[in-house]
Amino acid sequence: MTQTWARLPAPRAKKPRKTLTEVAEDHGLTEPAIGVLDAEWFIGFIWTVAGRPATASSAWVGERPLEIVRDNYSVHTSRRVQAMQAAWQQAGITLRYLPAYSPELSAIEPIGNSVKQHELLTRSFRVLGELKRAVDKALAQKAIALQQAAAKSAKVVHLPT
Repeated sequence: MTQTWARLPAPRAKKPRKTLTEVAEDHGLTEPAIGVLDAEWFIGFIWTVAGRPATASSAWVGERPLEIVRDNYSVHTSRRVQAMQAAWQQAGITLRYLPAYSPELSAIEPIGNSVKQHELLTRSFRVLGELKRAVDKALAQKAIALQQAAAKSAKVVHLPT
């Protein structure tokens, strides 16, 4: 299964009254299940998708070229991510941006909308952990449905007419 995280609500208190573990438990989560999607996380994600081993040298090159299309989320456009462009290019990884304000060009948008409208039937959750588990389950169900549809269409044989 793919690793997922939940972002906790920002604390309102000036001084933390609980440990991170206690706060996570209050939300029905474990400490490793919480986090933020920042530039460092995104950089690690790109290297993981490319198949780069954790012990690889800076001269590592992927077995085949990889192109990743991303939107204009602030993490994707950060200075830290921009600084990685040369290293990614050297490794055979190309990152491209979708034009701003063009969700219709993103292949993930219809999938996300389908999950939200059809697979995620409950809309209110008592704690963040319940929401995270429901989203993880809905995404897993959608992934299975997409894999089955792809397998079914791959088996279709078109005979010449």
